[in-house]
Amino acid sequence: MKTQLFFLALLLIGATAYTQLSTPTTSAIGGCDPAEAGIGQAPAPLSDRELIEDAIKRFMRGGDESDLDALQAVLHDQFRVVVNQGVLGGEALRTVDKATYLSMISAKKWGGVPRTVNIVSISIAGTIAAAEVQTSSVRSDMTSFLHFVKEKDGQWLVVGDTPFPVAKKAR
Repeated sequence: MKTQLFFLALLLIGATAYTQLSTPTTSAIGGCDPAEAGIGQAPAPLSDRELIEDAIKRFMRGGDESDLDALQAVLHDQFRVVVNQGVLGGEALRTVDKATYLSMISAKKWGGVPRTVNIVSISIAGTIAAAEVQTSSVRSDMTSFLHFVKEKDGQWLVVGDTPFPVAKKAR
């Protein structure tokens, strides 16, 4: 008799569990709702600050790796490097346009050395922005002031670089 009651109870428990599992629920289990988890949804758009940080990283990596395609993608057509007097041995202020900059990178006269990158600050005003970036490589430590413009498609491009490199002494 005890064995029969045990099997009857087991049968009832199993039937109840089956009924509960096969009945659709209208509320998801907490933390398991695909909509809450963002599954099947487009990721949230990046903020302007995040887009500028990404542009800085792509610009630096492109220079480090002498990757002209990466640089073309992040540099505005009107890009300029402004080299102040006394910097890089120059006696007067000079500007370097995009084509000359890319040729210097291609010829390995500039860039081609991995750097650590520290984004010190980013300031944004509508469709323009400025960033202070500090880098360090085996050759030099550098502070650069980068200037950005936001294109109509929302992409931020580097329009200007004003670097101040300090050469490392040979050991």
